[in-house]
Amino acid sequence: GVDLDRLRDELRDMLRAAVSGELFATGPLAATPETMRSVRDIAFSGDGEPTTCARFDDAVALAADAKRELGLSETKLVLITNATVLDRAGVRRGLERLDAAGGEVWAKLDAGTQGYYELVDRSRVPLEKVLRNIRDCGRARPIVLQTMLLTIRGEPMADAEFAAYLDRVAELRGAGSRIARVQLYTVARQTAEPWAAPLERPALERFETMLRARFPDLPVETYE
Repeated sequence: GVDLDRLRDELRDMLRAAVSGELFATGPLAATPETMRSVRDIAFSGDGEPTTCARFDDAVALAADAKRELGLSETKLVLITNATVLDRAGVRRGLERLDAAGGEVWAKLDAGTQGYYELVDRSRVPLEKVLRNIRDCGRARPIVLQTMLLTIRGEPMADAEFAAYLDRVAELRGAGSRIARVQLYTVARQTAEPWAAPLERPALERFETMLRARFPDLPVETYE
């Protein structure tokens, strides 16, 4: 479980150090340019899925309180989620608290078919449920869609698979999910499987072009 008292203390200490400038006084962060010495967001993320925390809603409230107390009006609360349990009651309460604090939900959608989803995400939760959760979440608030693209055994995602992914995006939007923007990115660190590797820039840009052609009105951000 999560020790909320410890989380509160550590978060406040870190935020205070950032606001005062102490965080950038010594060590590796001392080289941070002056223009970047700010807290852009407080993110619920990590190697595990943050929404599986039994007290996720309380953690969101805690972070919102710390943000308000320190006057960080420009700092966003961001949930980065695989969307597998967004339908849980406690998670929905947390999302409502995130909304009240002006936060954002970044939901992952890495595939257009169940087979490819199982290959890249290794989840026991069916893609159908993930899509349903993203749909319902996006109906309640604008969301950001995050999509990881990678090379598998030397080959990028097949065009047919990306076309299926685009179909899923179209279905989400058609069902009332408000997608504010899409973030396309590739892996930035060593993967668990040696046959999974980063996508080269030209391939990433080609998928971006295909996405923009299908949805000219949808903002797209691409990251390597």
